[in-house]
Amino acid sequence: MNRWFVKAVVALATAAAVAVTATPAVAEEPVWERVECLTGTLDETQVVQETYDLAQVALSGSLDCGASGKARFGFARYDSRTYNGLVYEPYMRAYAYTAPSPFSISKYVEYGPVDFALCVVTDYDVRIGCVRLTREDWDRKLYAFPIKTDDPMVDRPVRVVPWDGSERPVCGHCW
Repeated sequence: MNRWFVKAVVALATAAAVAVTATPAVAEEPVWERVECLTGTLDETQVVQETYDLAQVALSGSLDCGASGKARFGFARYDSRTYNGLVYEPYMRAYAYTAPSPFSISKYVEYGPVDFALCVVTDYDVRIGCVRLTREDWDRKLYAFPIKTDDPMVDRPVRVVPWDGSERPVCGHCW
């Protein structure tokens, strides 16, 4: 009986120690395999007005580099709510095996007033081309216009964000 009691006490103590030292899991930043790619173009930005005041924004262009393996480039969103530009991991693209690496991506913009920028990025601080998106009010048209890659709105590093559903894009298919 004593032996059973001692085993039970040890098991409870161990369980209590594990429970006290356990911390919530925090998603690590995904590993971003990069190559040196400093040139390319953001050739076209197209805003398509949709029903229910949703607008779709399409970006297309090409990068003057190619890569084999797991190297990827991304599309960063810069706004006033975060210090870093955010690159959502599912929106990253692989390079073509040989240059150029063409790209085309289209996502919705959330309803309501917006003011943010999108850039094609190949590294944490390398922006190939950028565009700013603005809508002043709920019932206004969405505007897109190019900005320089060193514009104060985008002149900051990016962070790759795993998409676990807890952060933007809240609509699932938005920038």
